[in-house]
Amino acid sequence: MDRHESTSPSYLCRHEVRYHGRVGVVACADCGCLEFHGARGLLDPAEGVAALFGSFDLVGKVPAIAAPADHVLAYRPPLGKRSALDVLPTGVWLRVHDELWLASDRQALLLATPNRLMVDNLTRGA
Repeated sequence: MDRHESTSPSYLCRHEVRYHGRVGVVACADCGCLEFHGARGLLDPAEGVAALFGSFDLVGKVPAIAAPADHVLAYRPPLGKRSALDVLPTGVWLRVHDELWLASDRQALLLATPNRLMVDNLTRGA
């Protein structure tokens, strides 16, 4: 694991890059930091989410209780990919970008967004 330090307004965090395959993730429950790393450095957050969780299967929409957005989609990992969820802290919403957050309960990946078009795009074909 790689280590680096980061500061946020109220925390001094010691972040660890945790890898699943070739994708590294810094996901800090304390300061909300979320970074994706590839072989050549930082990945665009959307690219990182797609690389790590793109093979997950959409389960469906779930109630947005305590979520940071109106729409929440649940995804189940395929056999052999559940360990991809281990790189995320449990039960914490992390901001991917302005209109997308993710969380994990170790069984499913949850994506939350206020953007109806994004929901339509994420559920296309399902």
